[in-house]
Amino acid sequence: AAYDQALANNPEYFEVWMDKGNLLLSLKNYQEAEEAFDHAIAIKQSDASAWNAKGKSLVGGEKYADAVTAFSEALRLNPNLTEVKKNQENAKFKLFLESNETPELTQVPETSFSQADPHSLSDQDAGKATPKPGNWLSDFLTFLFGGKAVSPSSMSSDVTDLPNQVHLLSPVDICQGNNSLLIIDEENQSIIRSDSSGTITLLIGGITQPELFKQVTSVTSDNLGNIYILDAGTDRIYKFDDSGEIMTSWGSKGSEPGQFYNPRHIEYISFTDPLKEFITVADTGNNRIQLFDLNGTFINVISTLNGFNGSILITSDVSQQNMLSETRQYLNITSEEKANPRFAERSFNVQIRDITYSFSMMIDRSMYLGAQKNEIIDVNVNDKNPEQWEQILKGELNDPITINAISNTASQLQAGSFDNKLSDSETFDLFCTFIQQIPLVNESDKRYPIEVLHDKKASSSDKALFLYGLLYQAGYDVVFLSYPGTSHCAVAIREDKSVQKPVMKEYGVENKSYIYLNPDKPDIIGRIESSLNSVDPFILHLFPQNVEHSRTIPDKEKRLIILETLDMVGKKQAFIEANLGKFSSVARKQVNADLDKIKKVKTFVESNTWNTEGIDIRLKNSKVGEIQLNYGVK
Repeated sequence: AAYDQALANNPEYFEVWMDKGNLLLSLKNYQEAEEAFDHAIAIKQSDASAWNAKGKSLVGGEKYADAVTAFSEALRLNPNLTEVKKNQENAKFKLFLESNETPELTQVPETSFSQADPHSLSDQDAGKATPKPGNWLSDFLTFLFGGKAVSPSSMSSDVTDLPNQVHLLSPVDICQGNNSLLIIDEENQSIIRSDSSGTITLLIGGITQPELFKQVTSVTSDNLGNIYILDAGTDRIYKFDDSGEIMTSWGSKGSEPGQFYNPRHIEYISFTDPLKEFITVADTGNNRIQLFDLNGTFINVISTLNGFNGSILITSDVSQQNMLSETRQYLNITSEEKANPRFAERSFNVQIRDITYSFSMMIDRSMYLGAQKNEIIDVNVNDKNPEQWEQILKGELNDPITINAISNTASQLQAGSFDNKLSDSETFDLFCTFIQQIPLVNESDKRYPIEVLHDKKASSSDKALFLYGLLYQAGYDVVFLSYPGTSHCAVAIREDKSVQKPVMKEYGVENKSYIYLNPDKPDIIGRIESSLNSVDPFILHLFPQNVEHSRTIPDKEKRLIILETLDMVGKKQAFIEANLGKFSSVARKQVNADLDKIKKVKTFVESNTWNTEGIDIRLKNSKVGEIQLNYGVK
């Protein structure tokens, strides 16, 4: 009813149509959701998120051909949306199954498919399987990829009910299985079992099961060949037998025994004297190691290691463990359902190139008021070590309301990029400038991105976290910077290769180089205030690094030339002003003309920091870099 009331007041509210459609989609009212998204698209045809949402409603309504078309339009508007690519693949797969008969294989009575549909085939069965011509999965891959290989491991010629090739897009973990290798491919969200030559014998997840896992981070195997998969996205462990049949699963988000918060690794360990077997989990967010039996029964937790006598303090007392983790446990925002009015409109004007991009956003005040009450983020990251706030920032970024706020903002900015035909470099500047132009305040109360949008002001750490989320969503490899003893936080973006120039501030992280971005105010990328230049910041990856988020800074060379030119011009200005009374009367006219030119150019630069292309052109056309200081003196 709140959505209908808002739309009755203004039928052109794009955000309300989107929110209404998403609500209907969650209620599985696919037809009305499709209609809501159609209204949103009619208002803003260039919004990729609207086309993606329409595609999902069409899939729910089993209109797979129309869904493929909707996802294709979303990718035309923004080719970098990985979620849309996966949604499109899923729609194509369902369309293929709908338009083809069930595959028929001969001589495969021994082959079984698990309840979770992982494709498995034992070495013994592989020699017996002889599919009829026109293998269904090969046909599907041809349909989906146009005959191109899916990816660089080869398949045995006898195993034809699995893909002919599976290219590893982002392998993140590997372990030894039952005389085989178990590989986690994060990009494909799949677990692949193969021999040492790369021949696949088991595939769990991946393209045929895109919804099976959310964020698989680790895998292990016991002595019987059972496979244990850690899904950090759902804080859950899945156990499969050697043939790929799902056996059990356990875990949820939290700090109680058997619950996890951002778990990163799983390992099978065994002791022979006495015989004991455990599944151990690095429960990173709760700062502990948990031990389970092979069926998921909680055994114990290791929370403190004592290095003085080599002993291990094992704490199984629940209250003590909760006390250890409660200061680090993030709790998601709870919406305030009594918000009145429910929605508030906020307008933004963002400078980019030589234009002003204006747009409005509808802020759901139930989410905003809920965020105001969630005080767990009110921590000064510059006065504490990262161990005391890293998990809080990660929790804030992973909060569904934060994800929604960042996604909606990114969609608005992408729409502005599309409407104004911006280049990649200009779009990057647009994202940075949006945050830089938000007024900076120095307040102890921290703001979530939805609060920043509503209040239109933010602290340095709030702005840095918001900018980090926006650039990460746009596919860039970024890090979060906290400067101890100051009130400043920032972001840095990876570059392809270090420039090693003092005018462009860089930070080295794990053999990679990142360029400084100032979120506090409109500023040129790479330029840092002298008071911060000697401060060593804490540098953190708050989100995982992967191929989806590996983009580097665009137009780095042009940005470096701008900084070098400004540095040189600044030194010339300082020289002229320090020697004004020493120049001859004949040279003074040229001196004043050059000084005036330098000042005008610098004024233009500082007033147009978001216009990288415009600054570059102005510096070249003004020829301030060619000013010679050979005026002569009295």
